Amino acid sequence: MKQFICACLFLLGSVVAFSQSEIGEKKSTYGIYMGLNHSDLTVKELPTNAVILTGLGFQLGILADFHYKNWLSFSPKAELSFNTANIDIANSTTTETYQVMPVNVGLIGHLKFKIPNNRLEPYVYVGPHYRLSLTQNIGSSSEFPTESGLSFDIGIGTTKVFEHFAFTPELRYSHGFGNVNGNPLIQNTTYHNLSLIFNFLR
Repeated sequence: MKQFICACLFLLGSVVAFSQSEIGEKKSTYGIYMGLNHSDLTVKELPTNAVILTGLGFQLGILADFHYKNWLSFSPKAELSFNTANIDIANSTTTETYQVMPVNVGLIGHLKFKIPNNRLEPYVYVGPHYRLSLTQNIGSSSEFPTESGLSFDIGIGTTKVFEHFAFTPELRYSHGFGNVNGNPLIQNTTYHNLSLIFNFLR
């Protein structure tokens, strides 16, 4: 609960900062984003009676860009992500589904490097991504919480500037480190994510 409250305060502070931004030349820009994602799992010694099923999800977030140089900026982000990553475990009569990281708050810090190109304004970025899991054990024998985990992001994108805002589509891969598994029937599990994201900045 404390982690969730801290995440909400982080989101609230970012929203306040976004609401106070102004249009024009400045050292910082703020925005919102949305996107689609596809989850992936790496499981150590998956049981023979278990199968991994992954699919599409989506995310919503807020971001800022603090420009240090023409080619370098720092971009903190906070997002709410809904993911599809399941492990189905079959027994003699039924199949139990363990949902891995179905909902999480992401706290992200990216270093963005712009590639010189006056027309497309392409960029790449790298940085850590902490996934704060919002799932809890609700008492069912087939449902277990997912632990929070750290990932490392790498992404590419391009910027199109309009009169009142900038549109920046990007592709992001997030590689997980550490075990996020909370199911005693499964061993070490890491979570990964590939996202297509659409940013709107002003």
